[in-house]
Amino acid sequence: MRGICFILLLALVLRLIWIHDPGYTADIEEFTVPWMRTAAHEGLGQVYERYEIVYPPASIALLGLVGKLSGSPAVLGAITPVELFFLKLTNIFFDLLLAASLFRLGLSVAGQRVGLAGALLFALCPPFIFIGGWWGQIDGWFIFFMFISVWAIARNRTTAGWVALGIALAFKVQTTVILPLTALLTWRHAGLKRLAIGIVAFIAAFLLFAAPLFGDNPQTPLFRRISETARDFPYISAQGHNLWFALTPAARGRGLDIHSDLNATPLGISYRDAGLALLAAGYSGLLILLFIRRDRRLAFIGAAMAWLLFFMLPTRIHARFLLPALPFLVAAGFYARRWWWLFAGYSLTLFVNLLERAGPLSPWADWLTITPGISVANAWINVGMFVVAWVWLVQPAATDERPVNRWASLARWEKGFVTLWVAALLAGIGLVWWRGYETGKEIAAWSTGLPAALTSRLEAADPSQTLIVNWPRSVWSEARLFGLVPVTPPATFMPLPEEIAPEATWFQYTPWQEPSAWEIVYHGRSVTEDELRAAAERAQEVLAFRPQSRDFSTVLRHEPVTADPPCPVEFSGGICLVNAALDISNPAEWALDLTWYPVETPQPGLTVFVHGLAADGSLQVQADGLPGRGLSPFEAIARSGQALRETRFLPATEPLARVRIGLYDSVTGARLPVSCAPELECAADAVEIAP
Repeated sequence: MRGICFILLLALVLRLIWIHDPGYTADIEEFTVPWMRTAAHEGLGQVYERYEIVYPPASIALLGLVGKLSGSPAVLGAITPVELFFLKLTNIFFDLLLAASLFRLGLSVAGQRVGLAGALLFALCPPFIFIGGWWGQIDGWFIFFMFISVWAIARNRTTAGWVALGIALAFKVQTTVILPLTALLTWRHAGLKRLAIGIVAFIAAFLLFAAPLFGDNPQTPLFRRISETARDFPYISAQGHNLWFALTPAARGRGLDIHSDLNATPLGISYRDAGLALLAAGYSGLLILLFIRRDRRLAFIGAAMAWLLFFMLPTRIHARFLLPALPFLVAAGFYARRWWWLFAGYSLTLFVNLLERAGPLSPWADWLTITPGISVANAWINVGMFVVAWVWLVQPAATDERPVNRWASLARWEKGFVTLWVAALLAGIGLVWWRGYETGKEIAAWSTGLPAALTSRLEAADPSQTLIVNWPRSVWSEARLFGLVPVTPPATFMPLPEEIAPEATWFQYTPWQEPSAWEIVYHGRSVTEDELRAAAERAQEVLAFRPQSRDFSTVLRHEPVTADPPCPVEFSGGICLVNAALDISNPAEWALDLTWYPVETPQPGLTVFVHGLAADGSLQVQADGLPGRGLSPFEAIARSGQALRETRFLPATEPLARVRIGLYDSVTGARLPVSCAPELECAADAVEIAP
């Protein structure tokens, strides 16, 4: 008792170091505190009514209790020191319970010294110290109950195990990662009747926590909400250092819609479906192995492997999704010590991943920076340890684990069952890959067509001076731009800016969300037209494009002008076309370079029209639109005192001979009169230039 009390005290002290540190404010102030205060003062129903929340009700109920205990104010605002203390203390409490549970398990399996060693390993685990004591996330709540569930199943207390699993699910939906494993272990070791009773107990435990929510508001779309856990993160990697993070470092920095896991892999299958197929194959292999070996002592390593599979193989994975595997690896080490080596390795790689994810908010940000190269290397180390875990699972230790049962020792029905399982798995993977192939083709068609000159600029963009705006369609409105914004490209690892630009920022309206109207959000903040225009004015260069429409693509630069600039082409209202030049190095894609300078403040809403004409004067292609694609209208250029230089691209299927340029009023459609220098070819309302 003295030993475990000392270890628990040590764990507590280590986690209290940052108890008053603000922690990961992006999570705490944007999500946790508003949910906590609303639950404490207005009830669970209002939390689901007011926020697009994907957490199950037990987490919100406990947050509400924390809010009441800490005297949370009813109004929203920065978290108070008392709230922060109680929130982190709740996380620490579940960490201590988990350490004590590991000691109790180790004591019963391998004796006192091994039990104390396992508890000490967990007490010193850097990721749990970082998450519970500094970050302020509430992951420990569901991890504890999930661990208790597997422990109970391993002791053949199946009903208690399923109740604990239902409670864990009521805290966080990711508990479903071990649901197939729990079902197999129950059926294999206790029979179908106990499995049926366990499932009923599981559902009842979950509904027990959901009942107050439905009593408060029967119309709450709870099940739809919690099924949408990954809806906001459709990326190849949501910054978890897994297989996809290791394989796609170049892709993550290229922009366009490359973050999307609907993009095609080199095989033409979408990353999302390739990851799901790998997860299905890996998880099925794990379950088949446990089915054949029929060793209850493998419950903990089975749970650890389930979480490693979930972290390593799918897309949309966060760093914290590796966290639940760690206590299961400690528990597996009570049966075979070699699993503690993997626990130590994953503890270090996860800590590096969390430090990279925390970025400038980290308490060590001033002297420790996780570079892109370190992150990719960290991901490859995770991949290597994942392979080692599979080798160890397939080849049991000589002394600590039972040997694999022979296939011949299985009953005939068991062999038939495994055969049907494999057949169904292969058919399912085939369907998923076919869907991934169709999705990959669709997205590839959507995202092709960028001019080569613009693509090269995107790849060479200076992150400190470039604003990149991706509009897959014309989404200009009276009040706001509509779209969804992925965060700054992970390959650049820049701190979150307080305002938009000039850091390289990717505004992107993704194709799978076109039916809905999402406001643009940058790091949790809505972006208005004025803010985006101000960002464009501060940036040295702006790259704006719509991938499926080449004529929408443009490059913008602000340039100083002389006191009395030449005006070879002047439109009414004092708008000078200072320069116009054609680049025809690519015959199928002319690039038109225009430099505008308003001598006086013009009327708002003036639009540029650019027509690519054939030799017979017929219109072949046009690239109309506001100056700078709306980011730098003429009135804004006049205020800045600078000239706007923009490049528009003219892709043509037929040969072009010349280009016609003019202005018109976007409301009336009337073209503006123009006067030109004698050497230029001008009509009454347009100027024409040839190569």
